[in-house]
Amino acid sequence: MGGDATNWDEDTYREAILKEREIHTRSVFRTLWSPAPNPNNPDSIVVASSDGSLASYSISSISIISELPLGFTNAKAPQRVPTGQPGCFLQAHDGPVYDAKFYGDGEDAL
Repeated sequence: MGGDATNWDEDTYREAILKEREIHTRSVFRTLWSPAPNPNNPDSIVVASSDGSLASYSISSISIISELPLGFTNAKAPQRVPTGQPGCFLQAHDGPVYDAKFYGDGEDAL
């Protein structure tokens, strides 16, 4: 089996790899629970990051990866790591987002 590499777009591939690295190495400056109809059971968390984005995650949709060995721990066993995709992702500028705040309550919050 062989493939034809003449149609390979090296610049696009390089940009995709760099973007993926940037996503996995960003710093989180602020997290906050979004207002919920039931304050004792919030489900969404908003994250403000160094890449200039705000992302909203639903806690009920987060998965656990249990077979991921982490290099920054002394533990020999694989670690349980939560992971998930944002339900909403906003990016308005190139600078970092240091803070976020909700105005209003429940479903009407901004």
